Amino acid sequence: MQFHLLRTCIKAVFASAAVCLSFGGTASPAEIPLGKSGFESHIKPFFRTHCVKCHGPKKSKGKITLHSLDGDLAKGKVLERWELILDVLKAGEMPPEEETARPAKPEVVAVTQWIESGLRDYVKKASRDAGTTTTRRLTNFEYENTVRDLIGFRLNLTDNLPRDPEKPYHFNNTAEFMLLGPEQVDRYLENARKVMASAIVDPDKPEVHEARREWQPHGLYRGIGNDEVGVWGNRRHSPAHGMGLKSFPDTGEFVIRVQASAILPPGVKGAPLRLILGQTIQINGSTQRVEPVGGAYVVNSIDEPKVYEFRDRIENFPMTRGRIIRGKQQPDSRVITPQVLYDDGTLNDGKRNLTMPRVVINWMEFEAPVADVWPPEHHMRILFESPLREENPEAYVREVIRRFASRAFLRPASKEEVDRFAQIYRLVLPELKTMEAAMRETLTMVLISPQFLSHAVADGEVTTRPYGLASRLSYFLWGSMPDAELLKLAEEGS
Repeated sequence: MQFHLLRTCIKAVFASAAVCLSFGGTASPAEIPLGKSGFESHIKPFFRTHCVKCHGPKKSKGKITLHSLDGDLAKGKVLERWELILDVLKAGEMPPEEETARPAKPEVVAVTQWIESGLRDYVKKASRDAGTTTTRRLTNFEYENTVRDLIGFRLNLTDNLPRDPEKPYHFNNTAEFMLLGPEQVDRYLENARKVMASAIVDPDKPEVHEARREWQPHGLYRGIGNDEVGVWGNRRHSPAHGMGLKSFPDTGEFVIRVQASAILPPGVKGAPLRLILGQTIQINGSTQRVEPVGGAYVVNSIDEPKVYEFRDRIENFPMTRGRIIRGKQQPDSRVITPQVLYDDGTLNDGKRNLTMPRVVINWMEFEAPVADVWPPEHHMRILFESPLREENPEAYVREVIRRFASRAFLRPASKEEVDRFAQIYRLVLPELKTMEAAMRETLTMVLISPQFLSHAVADGEVTTRPYGLASRLSYFLWGSMPDAELLKLAEEGS
């Protein structure tokens, strides 16, 4: 605030109105407490005795009143009046000379110093807060964890986000660093649509995609069979070359089953088997990243083959876009590739494969999507069963939004928030046709709102209310949203 401009203007108003300011009693600067207590004990009695008669509820010369001042300069309200009071007191212009009960000079000094102190404290606070960001977004780690706990399964979302800033020797998850920019909002929108496409399914059960491949133990007894996966090299037509998938769903959980056993050299107890789902391609000299599905420690011999099962979601794994060969577009594909991860601490000379642990794979199969019930549980947590869906669709939609937004915002959603998202639902429903599609887009908006992407704040400071405290605890302890037990305690206020 530019006090010098206000001072000039308001001083002229007060002077023309012949304001009378007179302070009775005696007080040294040290005797007037700072802040509101000093106002109540010293300043307010001066106004009441000598000023309010001309500038109070009954009379307001120059349209200026003093009886309504509360003395809390830290709030930054009516500072112009305090500026003028300070000016006219220091200039000796008030109280007017014709007043018989003019305050002694020490009293004026005490009051002016009290006002100056309050103004200085306000300016310091305003300067300190002017460039301070109080809203702090979730880190990428917290964001992915929070979405996981909100919808009930993990999606790989951070790869689509700009990396969090890193500054050595600093706390990097402060409001100074955890800002929101336009690019991030666009990425959050892409992620939110991906999340809701996975979380809310269509009513009809989808087509199940299946694939299976078997390998024959051509050289099993010689130890060089094509059914083996070794540490070095991928023999063509062997399991190490992988199993290609020509069809797969866009979303949903999958299961991969592998019947495997191990050939173990003396002194080796097991072979660490890993499956990756993707396609390794050399691009400008670098290898495209592939995602591991999981691993197993294979200890059973070839006489006792065992079935190992791996589960995840298809959305989390890269897809190889089909290339154009001889003018024909090839289909998109994914490849399941087994790997033996074993390190004996020596360099590869290309001749040691038979002395290393190997995994024999008899067959491999893929199935997706898999679900014990349809619609799956994560869908039913959002679009829950209720007679309202048929009897009162509008009330059902509002209740779906209220429940989801309350979980996402880590506190009860307000009526105004529910109204706003219900309006979005009404706007998109005519175009998207079905409740499922319209609700996906509506709840996408919940997931890009500041209430979800940012840590809870209240009046510029982290809230200490029960829900805010629960949020602070959970993100400090496990880097994600409060669990059901912690939210219940917050609801109870305990």
